[in-house]
Amino acid sequence: MKHLFSILILFLFNFMVSQQINSKPIYYNWFDTTIGKTNTSLFQGMEYVEAYPMTENKHRFFKDFEFIAGSINFDGEDYYDVFYKYDVFGDQIILKASDLTGASAIILAKEKIKTFTVDNHFFSNLEVNNPKINAGFYEILEHNDFFTIYKKYKKKVSKKLDKVYAYYSFTDKYDFFVFYKNDYYTIKSPKNLSSVFKPQKDFIKKSLKKYNATKNTTIDENMILVAQDLYKHLLANENEN
Repeated sequence: MKHLFSILILFLFNFMVSQQINSKPIYYNWFDTTIGKTNTSLFQGMEYVEAYPMTENKHRFFKDFEFIAGSINFDGEDYYDVFYKYDVFGDQIILKASDLTGASAIILAKEKIKTFTVDNHFFSNLEVNNPKINAGFYEILEHNDFFTIYKKYKKKVSKKLDKVYAYYSFTDKYDFFVFYKNDYYTIKSPKNLSSVFKPQKDFIKKSLKKYNATKNTTIDENMILVAQDLYKHLLANENEN
């Protein structure tokens, strides 16, 4: 009976802890709603003024031309369900402001942003001192005990002339980076992982062949799948040694 009672107490304790963890975004949303997000440090920034007339299908932003809801860690605080855009061309976050701020959009201080999420894509602000990679926002595709794979989004701009006015067209570009053994390596595709992990070249080749056979995955998905296979392979070899 005592054993059953102990199990019940442990279950209730774990349930209460999980409820507290899961309610964190709700708590912050309640906090921001009660005092007003505009009264927090999140709404302290420069007004955003668009200098490049553009079309909605060839814009400078990540994923969407419109503001979309996401989460962000700014100045050491987590904010949920705030509307912003990731300006890839300027490598900055444009926050949708309210009438109380006197501006329609605000540029957040980049040095105060630690992480943010847009459409289930998780970004980190890398402050690096390395000639192989520039500081800025990078999506984390894979992170484990052995290595991290980052994706850097970029935009190439070109000026277009219409019969009435001039506008700018932005084209997507990107690079991948692998952080391994305290150094960064630039790669263009999952295949290039072999240049970083040379002893695992044959294993990577087999993994690529397995996923390329489906022809239904994107380059990002392939990168993640092969990286996860590689992690398991490295972990197994380490355990054997």
